[in-house]
Amino acid sequence: MDNEASQSEEARDGEIPPQIDSPAPVVPVWEDIAPKAQEKTSMTPASVKIAALFLVAHGVGITLNALYGWRQTGNMSGVPYAVIWLGVMIVVCGALCERQAWAWWLVTIFGGMIGIFNLMKVVAFSLYRAGGVIEDDHSFSPLLIGAAGVAMLLAVILLLMPDAKAAFGMKPKSGGLS
Repeated sequence: MDNEASQSEEARDGEIPPQIDSPAPVVPVWEDIAPKAQEKTSMTPASVKIAALFLVAHGVGITLNALYGWRQTGNMSGVPYAVIWLGVMIVVCGALCERQAWAWWLVTIFGGMIGIFNLMKVVAFSLYRAGGVIEDDHSFSPLLIGAAGVAMLLAVILLLMPDAKAAFGMKPKSGGLS
């Protein structure tokens, strides 16, 4: 019996063990991946690109306003925040051009509020100055803040257009005014 056990061990050592019949792992072929990648990199609509440029214009307007305030008052406390804001607008601009859905949602929700608040600040400043409540505030340029607010609102309007929504995978609603 020991002889049979040693022969079976020798047979196992010298032979290749039988393979288990299992399917080979499925590796995706480029043709399977290519259509999905092509969907993401297809042409970005002009309205999205223009909206992205309006976002950068908004950031530039805010930064120029901070630089104006620094030049007028010598206080540069707002400049670093404005430069950071310009950087955020550039990042969001890049994300929009890459058709990242989070950027579309961020701009359409918060961008509208930011644009309205910019314009409300200009209106409030003008009303207070016209009423004599405040004198000239040299740390604030209504023209720059107003232009920044208009740029942000234009970006939001462009992103709400049907071709821009379709670029981010938003399907138009059936019926209604869409």
